[in-house]
Amino acid sequence: MSNRLKFVLPKLVSSFQTCCILGRDIADTTSSIRDLIEIIENDDLEAYLIKVDQEKAFDKVDHDYLFLVLEKFGFGPKFMQWIKIFYNNVNSSVKCNGFLTNEASGAKINRQKSEIMSLGSGSITYSELDKLQIQKCENVTKVLGIYVGKDKELCELLNWKDKIKKIKTILFFWNKRDLTLPGRATVLTSLIMSRLYYTVTVCPLPEKVKNEIRLIVIKFLWQNKSHLVKYQSVVGTKLEGGLNIPDIFLKMQAFRLKFLKKYLDPECQSIWKGAFDYFITKIDNMDLKQDIVYTHLNSKQIKHLPLHYQEMINALKFLGRLLDDEYEVLWKYTFKYFVSSIYDMKLCHNVFYTVIPNCKLKKLPVVYQEFFQAPNCIRKKIEFPLSVENIYDQPLFVNPNIVLNNRTIVWHDFIGAGIVCLKDICFEVKTGFLPNHAIVEMIQVVYEDVNVQYVVDRYRNLLNVIPVEWKNTVNTDIHRISIPRTIDISIICKNVHYDLKLCSTKTLYTIMLENIVEKPVGIELWKSEFDVSSEAFSKIWEHVNMYWKPSNLVELYFKVLHNYIFTNVKL
Repeated sequence: MSNRLKFVLPKLVSSFQTCCILGRDIADTTSSIRDLIEIIENDDLEAYLIKVDQEKAFDKVDHDYLFLVLEKFGFGPKFMQWIKIFYNNVNSSVKCNGFLTNEASGAKINRQKSEIMSLGSGSITYSELDKLQIQKCENVTKVLGIYVGKDKELCELLNWKDKIKKIKTILFFWNKRDLTLPGRATVLTSLIMSRLYYTVTVCPLPEKVKNEIRLIVIKFLWQNKSHLVKYQSVVGTKLEGGLNIPDIFLKMQAFRLKFLKKYLDPECQSIWKGAFDYFITKIDNMDLKQDIVYTHLNSKQIKHLPLHYQEMINALKFLGRLLDDEYEVLWKYTFKYFVSSIYDMKLCHNVFYTVIPNCKLKKLPVVYQEFFQAPNCIRKKIEFPLSVENIYDQPLFVNPNIVLNNRTIVWHDFIGAGIVCLKDICFEVKTGFLPNHAIVEMIQVVYEDVNVQYVVDRYRNLLNVIPVEWKNTVNTDIHRISIPRTIDISIICKNVHYDLKLCSTKTLYTIMLENIVEKPVGIELWKSEFDVSSEAFSKIWEHVNMYWKPSNLVELYFKVLHNYIFTNVKL
């Protein structure tokens, strides 16, 4: 019955609920809460965060209420009868370590664990607290395993400090065992890095934390001795002479690209998506939103964004789900909210066509700064298959395809007049570009004392540098506003094109890994001594890592091939 029900739940249950719903992610809820707090604090709104802890919540649902809900949603009598059989004269208990708890009946709130926190201009009096009988939280609280709140530095410290302390403790005990090199690599991959993935999915990754995690990995792998194979080779695949150890920074970028997929998905209804739009539109007042994918933003342009979204823009790190039309999550709205601030262009999804300087990304939350930085790392591997509507939606500014004097352009008087995208300088009901005087009039509405000739000269230069293919489209096809549009992104990995919507986090990580992996230096000796080609060496590495070989033998072969066993010749 559960398997039959799970396919319709996404259509019935609000996008606010992510637990136990097919295709939804707990990270969406955490991201939405994080972004809403950021917006409320930035704009000094009055709001309150209430965390309610129910005792045995799943066991204490009123059965009569459950049946009424099923009937309201149109479930048939046979299906409902089966559900009633399951609950007929049934008492619920939890079995833990061989002992049964008391039978569950009636939902109760655990007031000792329930908390309320005032946000923005909100405040709570002692009399109100006495009435609610729940705990007051001053700055931070823990929601779904992540600390969120008004004090971002404290949240960052708490989220990472506990994780790092935990992995250090685990590695302390593993260090007491006589592990081989492949064994230590397995411990790092399976027991250590996997503990960090949920946190790095929804929290910014500070430079200090990234470096500390890498140092912990290196020290454990080489037992606090000099590492004789460089890090850029160790993180590579085993067929490339590496140990396949995940890199935390590249994992972060892969997760940001995963969120980027969600953001570009029009069906995704998460709150964080609206927040991201809000921040993007403030980037130079361009109001780009999703069209920001076509731009190239530097660090100064995105510095106002939350760090999470800076990471997303730099990754191009969370594109798959943003592009998925059927993915509905709340954080998409918070994402729109934040992104709309970039240059004040209000770009929305087309912000990803741009290349925004990092200084402008600093307006975004840290997580979204990472969001933007990730795509920039693989910009050369990204292709945008453009429809007619996509061409009309192309941003005119910070767009790497529109370059004047070898630089992308940003003209604030054009942006202030609402001239941001290609469609803004085109006729609405016929083909072709607007004449010079029309552009001048649009700018004069906002800036009365504008230099007319200066505007005309720049407009002519702009028309000259617009790609010929786009100009041909404008002169032959009319911009149709009513036609729904999607942003398609193709990523090239090892000469194979992947649709970003279909890319898993593992595929995205592999693509990011290509940027840093270096071939082992030691194998050059064997290539010169025995005239072995690079293709043949892949077969040799495959033979070295055969599953049936003892771990100590794999380590010996690994050392021999990397040429770091000390001999009389080397000494």
